[in-house]
Amino acid sequence: MGVSNHDYPTRDDLRDYEKNPDYQVKGLLAVCRALTKIEPESQIKVNYSSPDAIITSKTRGNMTKEEWTIIIDKTKEFIEINGGRE
Repeated sequence: MGVSNHDYPTRDDLRDYEKNPDYQVKGLLAVCRALTKIEPESQIKVNYSSPDAIITSKTRGNMTKEEWTIIIDKTKEFIEINGGRE
């Protein structure tokens, strides 16, 4: 799961010292923070959701109730993983 990596290297291109759990934790926190910034009026579409992943994109219309429920559920999962902290 992740957020756009901008100019960061892909996981396959990481040097050995960069392949540590701290990077994975920071990545999960970045996803959690991005999810918490989404509001019901956000122009976001949930393209895919599974127990391990969520893929969203920007859209012109507001999200549906079903999409908002998915965002809320995913956010709760991340907060629970993080011990209740954002």
